[in-house]
Amino acid sequence: MEAEKEIEKCGLQYYVLKNSSFKPELSKSLPKDFIDIFGNYSNMSEADWFTNIYKSWFKLLIETGKKTGSKLLIKWAKWELTLKVTLIANNPQKILKTSDTYTELFEMIKSFEDVESAINAANAYRTSTVPLEAEKNLDQTRIDYLRQSAQRFSFTIDELVAYMLELRIHKRYSTLRPNEGRRILEEVTKL
Repeated sequence: MEAEKEIEKCGLQYYVLKNSSFKPELSKSLPKDFIDIFGNYSNMSEADWFTNIYKSWFKLLIETGKKTGSKLLIKWAKWELTLKVTLIANNPQKILKTSDTYTELFEMIKSFEDVESAINAANAYRTSTVPLEAEKNLDQTRIDYLRQSAQRFSFTIDELVAYMLELRIHKRYSTLRPNEGRRILEEVTKL
């Protein structure tokens, strides 16, 4: 999940702040093809780079799910990718309409399960007039999806993956609103 932070950091530093001396810090354990795609940020438009890197990121998550036997990680990665593509698709100023990679993303998600659920979550997000509230509701939808998809007290890899993904959502809030985030993080991590 550190790679996701580095994707956001790269987008901010290179594309928004125009910091051309920015150098990402990627784990050596990431696959070479992901690192190569990531490293192309200075040679691509922002829309094409983000589209390529997220496509590669979610493919990596799906492959990791297959290798570890986590059906939940595969299911969640497909659901989350569908959600992200749906959110971007209705925000045309953020995409390059001529991007072949963007078309490839649409083709990828056509075969996914739970497409309707992700689309509904994106639509609910868009109808909200309060941005922080919309973000909270979207994250709650993610949490609900994870909880419904994982069998509790099963002691399986899927239960652990669901816990880690949910923890990741709560951890993000701890950086946005430290006091509230710490309280939620403590509640979630209690045994």
